[in-house]
Amino acid sequence: MAEKNYYELLDIAPEAGEQEIEEAYKCARAVYAEDSVALYSLYSQEERESMLRMINDAYETLRNQAKRKAYDVLLSSDFYKRKMPQQDDRKMEVADSNFSEDTAETRQIMFSVKPKKTSFAMEDMDQLATEQYRVLYTRLEHISLKNAYKTFAITSAVKGEGKTITSINLAYVMAHDFNKKVVIVECDLKKPSILSYFMEPYNDYALFDVINGTVDLKTAVVRVEDTGLYLLPARHIIKNSCELLDSQRMKTVLTALKTEFDYIIIDSPPLLPMADMNVLSKIVDGLVLVVKAGKTPKDIVLKGAYSMHGANIVGIVLNGADAILKKYYY
Repeated sequence: MAEKNYYELLDIAPEAGEQEIEEAYKCARAVYAEDSVALYSLYSQEERESMLRMINDAYETLRNQAKRKAYDVLLSSDFYKRKMPQQDDRKMEVADSNFSEDTAETRQIMFSVKPKKTSFAMEDMDQLATEQYRVLYTRLEHISLKNAYKTFAITSAVKGEGKTITSINLAYVMAHDFNKKVVIVECDLKKPSILSYFMEPYNDYALFDVINGTVDLKTAVVRVEDTGLYLLPARHIIKNSCELLDSQRMKTVLTALKTEFDYIIIDSPPLLPMADMNVLSKIVDGLVLVVKAGKTPKDIVLKGAYSMHGANIVGIVLNGADAILKKYYY
């Protein structure tokens, strides 16, 4: 936080207007407030108060035209540039990181991809919804630290409950808000859809190509621009998906990814009616079950959970419950 300038601290552009500054200030204070459920396990009271003081200083400077003009002059000075680390340098450390020798035979440039304008945490999502993804991360982080877990499969009892958008937003919050290096592996091989949320990447490779040995892992993985988030998409429907997921090569891919990433998020097929999740549940550390509020009957959810035969379901996400949450939140 201390390395950020006032514009970065409030997450606004240098040309931001008064209303944008006001809104950004309110959002920043809300994030680090005492009742912020996402941060209770990450910062002490002293650290939170220190952050709030910096946010207040930024707001008081940028809302005053004279102070802001003087601050802009300071930002452009050689003194400030020598004193502050450059943000672009830190981004290059992520972009240039290499997989180990065990996971890639070549050193080709990492392909990248841009997100589409959609309802992501990376866009203008409702602050309460974004906060819930932070809460979800802190819960998983607690489980991970306690049990040394790194691989979580995001699934649902049936299709249409929001498991893919949950996977993407959770992974993005991990990478963007908590500086984790995260990869999403698309294992819903009967209905791959993750690339529909992103601009078309510059390569045509997929998980299937890596498992078959057509390309190395580094070539197939794409990075979401300006983040520590990576994708290993499925791209195409695979008929023998169960056989592919149960292969030794698939286990080798996950092992290789564990050496390079803080977390691996598996966008998984539904529990019912396919057998793929019985295979996946045995090669991941834990399952997160997404349930659509007001849609999925209780007996279907229970049937899906019981079908896993002792799989490690670490938690359940209630999706689409905004009205209920807002009522009690405020």
